[in-house]
Amino acid sequence: MKNKELQILQQEWIKRFQSNPPNRIETITMVFDWYNEAEKKPKQMAKVIQKLEKLSQNNKEEKKPLFTVGTKIIKTWRGKRYEVIVMEDGFTYKGKNYKSLTAIAKTITGRHQSGYLFFNLRTRGKAIKSSKSLVLSKEVVE
Repeated sequence: MKNKELQILQQEWIKRFQSNPPNRIETITMVFDWYNEAEKKPKQMAKVIQKLEKLSQNNKEEKKPLFTVGTKIIKTWRGKRYEVIVMEDGFTYKGKNYKSLTAIAKTITGRHQSGYLFFNLRTRGKAIKSSKSLVLSKEVVE
């Protein structure tokens, strides 16, 4: 039901603004509300346009990879060592490809949890939270 509603809202977005729509219903409805209010008060229109341009810019930015291909993430959990290798389209653990660290964490622990938290990575690969995980760059591994 939500997917259908999102598709309808995205089509309306394209009709109104001739730009790529956001992927969240809440964002689209918030912008529509701003826009409808601004139409009633022409002085507000400039603010709405600025907000739309900012959202549009955020939508267009390419996401940078979190790790370089070949990076090895090593985790010791319950006395056992686990190694994950970053691939171009995800991760490899024990010779099997995974789309996310969360899927690997679930395979290891048997329960759903954040892969970044399980591997003790603070914020999407930018920093290591504790010494329980080790991230080795490709240069160090080879």
